[in-house]
This record gives sequence, structure tokens and C-alpha cells, in this order.
Amino acid sequence: MWFLDQFILPFKFMYSLSKNKIDIFHLNAPLNTLAIMRDFIFLNIAKLMGIKVLLHLHGGTYLKTTPKNKWLYKYLEHYFNSADHIVVLSHLEKDLLLQKYKLKEEDITPIENCVTVPDIKYKKSHETARIIFLGRIVESKGVFNIVEALSQLSVRRSDFEFNLYGTGPDQDDVIKQLTATIGENFQYKGIVAGESKFGAYLEADIFLLPSLYGEGLPMALLESMSYGVIPVVTDDGSMATVVENGINGFIVDKNNSSQLCNLMDELIEKFNKSSIDILQEKARATIKEKYNCQYYSIKLNKIYEKIINEGADRVY
Repeated sequence: MWFLDQFILPFKFMYSLSKNKIDIFHLNAPLNTLAIMRDFIFLNIAKLMGIKVLLHLHGGTYLKTTPKNKWLYKYLEHYFNSADHIVVLSHLEKDLLLQKYKLKEEDITPIENCVTVPDIKYKKSHETARIIFLGRIVESKGVFNIVEALSQLSVRRSDFEFNLYGTGPDQDDVIKQLTATIGENFQYKGIVAGESKFGAYLEADIFLLPSLYGEGLPMALLESMSYGVIPVVTDDGSMATVVENGINGFIVDKNNSSQLCNLMDELIEKFNKSSIDILQEKARATIKEKYNCQYYSIKLNKIYEKIINEGADRVY
């Protein structure tokens, strides 16, 4: 049924565009092979119907690396140039696209993701430092580096908790290894959403996302920081444009479990001495000042207006 639905979907999409008299098709898309091939169909349907297309890129394989296959590279170039305008998640991503593909600077606008900043004051309400991972449990997110780092950490100390949220193809393997290595210090919490997810952030102290590849600007990173959770990430995607090393969080090397272990050890010491508050406040302030939804809406609406009124004007 799923397979058959993929053939029907373009016709449903065409009907929806026509019925609702759509002016702009806002396409959120990752730069991965299968996603590109799927989304290119919808992009062209919209263009054939005379509808403006805003291509909103959310990370992916071909952001930092170009396809080795020359035909896929040409396909990507055509994909980009078919859109009326492109939105990326940071100035870094804009620079990468300009370097790797034949695009015009004025046709790309960076708009960072946003979150609603909660009206709370973070307080330490527990005695033991709480570390969390929240997201897709897959090797590309650095989950096995987390497993190794926590295993090393458990040899040094036991005054921490690690909560794992999410699901994914490596879920069973990760749970098995964590249960074997850190035992009672580990809990698998499953999938969370809404109030349960925000409750997880509220109770956490350190957020881990040592991704290896494929990131854009993860919502979980912004959400956790808005709750005063200290992020520990790698320089993947646009994460390093949000996290300032040692100021509002930390950036570690990819595939470096020893470095990750040492950093968590230091942060737990700071937590125990109640000297972690400044980092928490900086993390929260970063989101409040730069990644709030009001600012995001203003920029996005400006682009919509420019696309609709496009003529001699361009989006800058």
C-alpha cells in the first residue's frame, strides 16, 4: 500500500495545489539522494503549474560534499536552479553551496531555525548530573561514541545519570551496550513529544549530539539550550554557528570518545560545585536573542513577499 501511494501522491499533490489556489510551495528538503529524487518531482509539478517554489534546505550529505557521480551533480544543479529562491540554515551553509554549486549569491538566504523560548528560570533540582541524548538513534549521530565515552566515564565515577530518548535502527544495540557498561546509571526513555519532551529538557544538565555527518541545525539542540541545558556537539552542519566552545557549550572532535569522556568528567565536577550556572544562562540567552520565532517569522514573511512580487527585485 505504501508503494502504491508513492505513485498516487504526485496526483494528490497536484490536486491540492489547484484546489487551494496555492501561490508559494515551501519545500523543506534534506540534501540526500533519495530525498532529492523524491522532492524534485514535487518541485517540478509546482513549477509546471506556475507556482513559485521556495526550497528550504535542512542539512544532508551533499551540503559539505558534492556527489562523485557527475550525473547526480548535474541533477543537483538543476534541482537548485529550478527553485525561485533557496533558504539555508546558516551563513556557513550558504558559503558551502556557493563554493560547490553554480548558484548566485542573491538567490540564497540564510535563516536559522527557531524555537519558542520557555518562560522558566532553570534551577538545579537534583543531586546527580543528568546527561541526555534526544534524537534518532543511529550511528551518524555519534551514538556509539557516546556509548564508549560513558563506558570510560563509569570507570572514573558513578555520580551521573544518562537518559536516552528516541528510536532508530541502532536502538537495540545501543541500549544493550549501555545497560552492560553503565548499568543503573542508564535509562532508556523512549520517544517523547510535547510536554514530556520539554520535561526531559527541564530535568537535564548536559545535552550530547556528537554527530559524524548529515546534520543541519537540529531543533533538539536549540530546544535543549532554551531550557538551559549545556550542549556538547561536534562541528557538523551548522551546529558550531550556535555553540561557542567554552562560552555557551562545547565542541568536541568527531569520533573522539576519550575527549568526550574527559569533557563530561569536567562538567560533572562543575555541576557538583554548583559552578555550571553561567554556562546554562549563556546557552539560554543565545536562543532567546538569536533563535526566537518572532525574528524567524519576520525574515520568512519578507522572503514570501519578495517571491510573490518578484520581478526586477531580488531577495537579499
